[in-house]
Amino acid sequence: MSQFNIEEITSMTAKEIDLKELFSALVRKKNYVLAISSISLVFGFAYAFIQKPIWEGMFQVVIKKDTNSLNKFTSDLEISSLLNNGAASDLKTELAILKSPSIIKPIYDYVKLTKSQSGKDVSKWSFYKWKETNLNIELEQGTSIVSLKYRDKDKEIIIPVIDRISSAYQAYSGSERKRGINQGLIYL
Repeated sequence: MSQFNIEEITSMTAKEIDLKELFSALVRKKNYVLAISSISLVFGFAYAFIQKPIWEGMFQVVIKKDTNSLNKFTSDLEISSLLNNGAASDLKTELAILKSPSIIKPIYDYVKLTKSQSGKDVSKWSFYKWKETNLNIELEQGTSIVSLKYRDKDKEIIIPVIDRISSAYQAYSGSERKRGINQGLIYL
């Protein structure tokens, strides 16, 4: 008896799928197929109409390496090696700065205040969870461009949040530039 089962199994695996048998089985069970399909369709439409849309805004920042600070007498080869060695770490540093709480936390506080004023309960919000679900900050592959995307269900808050993040990063990068200039003047 066990030989019969083994022979039957090997003969079944050796056969190809018979499309006629499959189609006839579907026709025989058409009531089940139609019921499952129609229930799935009804639930799909209900979910689509109930679910609030999620809006997204984005901007990109181009991070440039400042070559003006290099010595005039430095050779092209030395400049190239300095830029190549420091470029990746500088980009990662700028990306980490843009993701840091010192830039993003005031934006979170603004969003939390705006949502609470509109009547939403924000008492259980967490900064890191909000940052993880609503913000996507990443470096474009092979470039010095950082893309920032913000998602929210409230369409009206997208542009003010994007503007605030952009302004906060610009203020930070401007302060770093001023600091470098001041240190250079002090040195001279």
